[in-house]
Amino acid sequence: MSEHPDLKRIALAKYTDNDLEYVHATDEENVFDADRGVYLVLDDEEADQAVREYVWESLWAFNIDFILNETGIDYDDNMRDSLRDTLSTSCERANGLLQALIAGTCGFDRFVRDAIITDGRGHFLSLYDGEEGEQAVDGKTFYIYRRD
Repeated sequence: MSEHPDLKRIALAKYTDNDLEYVHATDEENVFDADRGVYLVLDDEEADQAVREYVWESLWAFNIDFILNETGIDYDDNMRDSLRDTLSTSCERANGLLQALIAGTCGFDRFVRDAIITDGRGHFLSLYDGEEGEQAVDGKTFYIYRRD
């Protein structure tokens, strides 16, 4: 359970310029309805963890050149094309292979850090527009991601 559900609700109300009475928690933790949209509201640590989980499960969907560059593998066009073909036919089933490749080369922490630097957390957590909003409440900063 989230440590700050009331503060998160207040942060979202401020961020969307809504009266607090129009911001409602959903059945999913840290997800709220407001301003005709659904939003994920997280603190910094929760946002980083959510990106880690998302990346871990979706490596198969990453840009091939990003993966190869991060892992430091010396590759040519044929190798890149072969990997692209493998991923396009295997999809989610290729995740284990990519997880092992990343663990054995650059490491998952660095991979995630570089993915965030490249695309931002909003790219992974905001299904609506890829943006990350920010709102402070009582000295605590929350990050807001529109989901629909």
